[in-house]
Amino acid sequence: REKDIAFTAFITLLSGVLYNTVAEFRGGILYPSLGSVITAPSGSGKRVATHVQSLFLPLIQYLIEQVELKSGLFLADNSSTTSLIKSMADNQGRGIIYSSDMGFLGHAMKKDLAVLQAIFRTALSEEQIRSGRSAKHPTIWISHPRVAICLSSLPEEFRLLFNNPEDGIMSRFLHYTFVPDGEWNNLVEKRLENHNIHN
Repeated sequence: REKDIAFTAFITLLSGVLYNTVAEFRGGILYPSLGSVITAPSGSGKRVATHVQSLFLPLIQYLIEQVELKSGLFLADNSSTTSLIKSMADNQGRGIIYSSDMGFLGHAMKKDLAVLQAIFRTALSEEQIRSGRSAKHPTIWISHPRVAICLSSLPEEFRLLFNNPEDGIMSRFLHYTFVPDGEWNNLVEKRLENHNIHN
């Protein structure tokens, strides 16, 4: 299962750094950006996805130095939807939304949850994103969103974001879920083996 989690996180995060890769399909342009959500109870190994994320940090730092990414490539998962859209616009639609706690993401944006769902649905459909809530500020227009979204979730948190199977957002994500087998994972024994420590 840890390999499955790692692979799911890896291909999702990789799609976020391949933002200059394009394909033509039925007269339109497609980007490789993926959305995925890993759902399982606490203590089941979802943390592996965070280790995969850390592997991308040197590459992302290099990309930030080479390309103008005002908001970095990893976009904040604890901001408002307005701030999220602005960060995407500053990056010309590019970015990765990674959250190891979808409940935290959902509660952080609880007031604008419907807007967050619309952002995810539109971005993963590679449709234009437009936002203009105030006459005092110009409308933000993202013509080519290239955002990868990698989320980890507890079963009870899943419905925070995916609360309607008919609204189209669920079908835009890769879903990986499992029920732990209940076997004890002896981490102490593994550490001893890794350091060749014997009694």
